[in-house]
Amino acid sequence: MLRDGARPGRGRARDLLSRKVLGGSSAINGHLWVRGQARDFDGWAQRGCLGWSHADALPYFRRAEDRSTGADAWRGAGGPQHVSDIHARHPICEAFLAGAAELGLPRNPDYNGASQEGLFYYQRSIRAGRRMSAARSYLHPALRRPNLRVETHAHALRLEVEGRRVTGVLFRQHGRLRRAPALREVLLAAGAIGSPHLLQLSGIGDAAHLQGIGVPVLHHLPGVGDGLQDHYGPTPFEWTPQIG
Repeated sequence: MLRDGARPGRGRARDLLSRKVLGGSSAINGHLWVRGQARDFDGWAQRGCLGWSHADALPYFRRAEDRSTGADAWRGAGGPQHVSDIHARHPICEAFLAGAAELGLPRNPDYNGASQEGLFYYQRSIRAGRRMSAARSYLHPALRRPNLRVETHAHALRLEVEGRRVTGVLFRQHGRLRRAPALREVLLAAGAIGSPHLLQLSGIGDAAHLQGIGVPVLHHLPGVGDGLQDHYGPTPFEWTPQIG
């Protein structure tokens, strides 16, 4: 469990779930299949992140999918990640959608398609009643490869850096420090929270922030750890103590 510190002017903090498990958060989330906003990708490209526009990202979205209803110009089929629909139609949900339509809010049959606006039933990363986490979709089919080795119960501590080149990873496993040297490259894929956290622990990030937390600065890189975009969704509930 991580604590997202209260930001200036917002006055609130929240807990962020994070799990040490193969598949990461895809093993514990609500298994909803939701692409990022197309305008966000286009905004990144306009600000200089070439290759990150929605048009650039769309082929990779399609390649990843195994859409249960088949492929079209926006969706993919035959990929590693199965995406299914909710076929049950509950009367209360239908009444809610009908009421929204009366207010002019459109019903969208595929919010991961041409338009992302409207109301809809969610699409899910579920196949035959089983959660299709990133581990089940990507890792498990590749476990027989001779060039793949999976280490579990291993906690990454920092990246090993020589000059301006990352040469490996330092991690703790069963109480012992171990190193994984790299012959060619290191791919950092620890998630939206874990990746910048590991960079900062390795001395890569905003120099003032690193100095403030006592980490020697190896490379001043402003922006590491900033700009998290998340779909904040509060869950309201009422607690009634038992009487009698």
